[in-house]
Amino acid sequence: MEDALVEHKSEAVPWTTQQTLLGFILTLVPWVAVIGVLSLLGQSKATQNAPLSFQADLGNAIFVFIFSSVIEGAFLIAPLYYANYIFRSITPHFRLALHTLGLRKFKVGRSLLLVVLLLLAILAVDNFYQYVITVWHLNLQTNDQVLLNHSKIAPISTYATLLAAVFVAPFCEEVFFRGFLFPGLCRSMPVG
Repeated sequence: MEDALVEHKSEAVPWTTQQTLLGFILTLVPWVAVIGVLSLLGQSKATQNAPLSFQADLGNAIFVFIFSSVIEGAFLIAPLYYANYIFRSITPHFRLALHTLGLRKFKVGRSLLLVVLLLLAILAVDNFYQYVITVWHLNLQTNDQVLLNHSKIAPISTYATLLAAVFVAPFCEEVFFRGFLFPGLCRSMPVG
């Protein structure tokens, strides 16, 4: 009975287009402003070529991971607020809210297989790209070269940045865009 209620309630997006746009504005405008300010502050720094000490690198890594997680976590505020607000009168409201945002059961084995296969495909494309750059003597740096250079100066901070970029950011952004924004916009702009 409860699963039927979850399935029935979560197929249609319960928040309005106005709530969707308000959540979009209240999430992205401050996020873009913070990123812009941080970008301007980061331009004035001189490039450091000497490796950081272990303590400085560890402190920087902890700060980077926590700060990145908080910044990306801002993407979860509006979706969780509206999804929870809509279902507050129903007893399993948090489960309904998560289900409505797209957090449902899935086949873990199949997903892991797809992740591994797509990772191999990405590595193949990256190697091909590196080969083209080398053969044509292009003066370009691939992402792995930039990461390798940065990891020589601050290895732990590089890993913290990668952890936040690979695990925290995609989850938060997928919930915001695919679970909240796009379904909310589809309510007022039906496809087909």
